[in-house]
Amino acid sequence: MNNTTQWDDARVFQAIRNGSVEALSELYLRYHAPLLQHGLKLTLDYVRVEECIQELFLYLHERHDHLGDVKHVAAYLMKSFRRRVLAEVRVAAKRRLVSLDSLSPERMVFATEELEYTGEEEDATARAAMVQALNQLPPRQQEAIYLRYYHGFSTREIAEIMGVVDQTILNTIYQALQRMRKNVRLRRGVGMLVAVILPKIWIIV
Repeated sequence: MNNTTQWDDARVFQAIRNGSVEALSELYLRYHAPLLQHGLKLTLDYVRVEECIQELFLYLHERHDHLGDVKHVAAYLMKSFRRRVLAEVRVAAKRRLVSLDSLSPERMVFATEELEYTGEEEDATARAAMVQALNQLPPRQQEAIYLRYYHGFSTREIAEIMGVVDQTILNTIYQALQRMRKNVRLRRGVGMLVAVILPKIWIIV
């Protein structure tokens, strides 16, 4: 039996294409947590999010011989999963006869516990300001920021996940940061924010 835990994502995915159940289980273990985390940013319906994860990996198993070559496995999984979650939420909205806006499936909610923290009082204040600013961003800007910082996806990968071109993502992240810089408390602590809280985001703008 092959030790798939030592393989990179590309090799694991290739093994899945060849019908390996062991490789499928390995990929599930690697990505269940980040997919769940992202799904719960899109909707608070935990059961629906879990179902979408299970359906995605069931699809990979049942259609393994029809899967194409995938270079960026993480982005591929996130894109497929995101599409499933949003589609399911929209269907649920119609069935329950409530407006899609009332469910806010694409609006994310950020918490201070999700950001890095040095334990200093100034840092805690900046983190609170950062979270407030993040929660006030438009949905697409929130998701671009989330995928870039929380998951570490590249601009090209985020564009693939969200179904837009690279330049759109660069513009979206730039606009988000410009909005956040308007927050007085963020401007005062911008040096610390660059170094501690958002090192990956600020470096690409």
